[in-house]
Amino acid sequence: MESEENLTEVQACSSIEGDLAIAEQAWLSSVALPCLNTVGGDLLVFENEAMTSVGDLSNLTSIGGNLDVGSNTSLTTLEDLSNLSYVGGFLHIYRNDAFMSLDELSSLTYVGDDLLIQENGQLCQTDAEAFAAGVDVMDTVYVAGNGGDCD
Repeated sequence: MESEENLTEVQACSSIEGDLAIAEQAWLSSVALPCLNTVGGDLLVFENEAMTSVGDLSNLTSIGGNLDVGSNTSLTTLEDLSNLSYVGGFLHIYRNDAFMSLDELSSLTYVGDDLLIQENGQLCQTDAEAFAAGVDVMDTVYVAGNGGDCD
């Protein structure tokens, strides 16, 4: 996604067969795709400086490939991914300085490859470990370096 025009083009989609990349967009604070149910390929959310939330992806239930969320300076939550239950590839959440909670991913039951939760500045390490323990992961689980307050 490279512009607001690209965002407008996919807003009415219920399914995307390939990848959806939301990357390196300094202007973007959130994404509103309330009609989206499935992404057949990867969902990539990385290096979006102003993004505080992924936004309205409340109907997204399945990602056929990878979910990669990294290096989003202001991202605090994966709000509105509460219906996501399946990630066919890996799930990586890393280097999001303001990221605080995995609660929004409470419906996630399956990850088809690795699960990595690493170096999220405000995420409690024990919360990240508890989240990982509740997901059926087909390969390696790596949870480390999350520095949030665990009170």
